[in-house]
Amino acid sequence: MNFPDYKHIQIESDGKTLTVKLNRPELHNAFNEDMIEEVTNAFEIINEREERLVVIKGNGKSFCAGADLNWMRKMKDYTEEENLRDAKGLDAMFYAIYTSKKPVICFVHGGVFGGGTGILATSDIVICHRDTKFGFTEVKLGLVPAVISSYLVRKVNYPALREFCITGSFFDAKTAKEMGLVNYVEDDENAMENRLNILKKQLFSAGPKAIEETKKLISYQLENTMEKRREMAPKVIAKVRISKEGQEGITAFLEKKKANFVIDL
Repeated sequence: MNFPDYKHIQIESDGKTLTVKLNRPELHNAFNEDMIEEVTNAFEIINEREERLVVIKGNGKSFCAGADLNWMRKMKDYTEEENLRDAKGLDAMFYAIYTSKKPVICFVHGGVFGGGTGILATSDIVICHRDTKFGFTEVKLGLVPAVISSYLVRKVNYPALREFCITGSFFDAKTAKEMGLVNYVEDDENAMENRLNILKKQLFSAGPKAIEETKKLISYQLENTMEKRREMAPKVIAKVRISKEGQEGITAFLEKKKANFVIDL
């Protein structure tokens, strides 16, 4: 399935990895309703493609500065109903990334503020440059981090989330890693690329269906009671063990050979 011609994002593929580049560099990749719709549409298509990994990057000086000021000016005059429809569109974008069948890695630099942090919260792994600056800055505008909070609470530790959401203050890469928003902090772009290549090797040595099922499993575990989790988990492993990929992986392990789903870089 091919991608349409997008205005605000760029899509590149090497056959194994899809790179989604936020492409409003003159605005530090701040998003408006059009960019949100494009990202949502792209991730719907991504689920149907053969590539095994998605990497999200930002063109220009920043990864994503949050909401576009012109978009915010329009929202200021929206009715509550119009604001609700608009906010649901933003959530649809985050949810499309969060529920992606493929692993999603964010490759982060510059500034990541407001809704931009929501993209990080919905991804699986975040690699960032050590000079990156972050902030849940909504309260400084008299607003709340409402839509991104659904995803931040799944990733960021509670004391840090509470502090930085109510103060709106900026924080650095070291703090972002300590709170759980970021997985890896690297000194320069070469180190970031090296980290990305290490992760690619790890992910490409695993079964793609197994990764997909594991992502769903973890989400289910976070969202349900212990009783429901215990009921569901045995069913998942029973189904996966008899799947084509599961049988291939077990056989390869027992026979000490490489599974067919492994991709060499």
